[in-house]
Amino acid sequence: MTEKGAIELSKALKHCKSLQTLDVSRNEFGAEGGVALSGALQNCKQLKTLNFASGSINDKGAVELSETVMQHCRELQTMNLSWNSIGDKGACSLGVALKQSEKLLSLDLCSNKFREEGFTALTEGLKHCLDLKSLDISRNGTCMNQKTVGLLGDMLTHCKRLQELDLSFNSIYKEGAKILSKGLKSCVRLHTLDLHKNEIGDEGSIALCEVLKHSKQLKSLV
Repeated sequence: MTEKGAIELSKALKHCKSLQTLDVSRNEFGAEGGVALSGALQNCKQLKTLNFASGSINDKGAVELSETVMQHCRELQTMNLSWNSIGDKGACSLGVALKQSEKLLSLDLCSNKFREEGFTALTEGLKHCLDLKSLDISRNGTCMNQKTVGLLGDMLTHCKRLQELDLSFNSIYKEGAKILSKGLKSCVRLHTLDLHKNEIGDEGSIALCEVLKHSKQLKSLV
């Protein structure tokens, strides 16, 4: 589906007031198509699952989507925005929307373009998603440093029901792993943890091992 198709679809979606699932992933509707689709969701107040993965969503589309979710889609449980081009501006808007997304259970932001500013806003927003069960922020190494890993660790102390966490392909080093370990202690329900393609080293591994001793529900560690 191209931009033209997305714009036509957005016109139709305005009438789908009972819509609960929308998956338009892996299309080429571009930035303007993403904006149109995001705006069309204003009447979809029962929406629970939204998948915009690989949809060329940029900051403009993310801002539009954030405003729609915050004001109209209060039942949203699953949101996939992976493999897009969301930068700091879009991530900051999403962070604000997350503060109103109390029913969110799963968020996938794998492979986007936000940096420290956007990541900071996202972690602040996620502190309000107390029922969050799955979080994927893999392949966002450009935003990872000791400060942002610290913010992530602090956020995890609020998301105590988290079951799946993917931090693979990020720039998390030994000091970051030590900080992250402190936050992971709160995630007693965690059963899947993915940290591969990082550089946590022996010291970071030792810190994580202390957490794993108490991770009785862990089923998968990469």
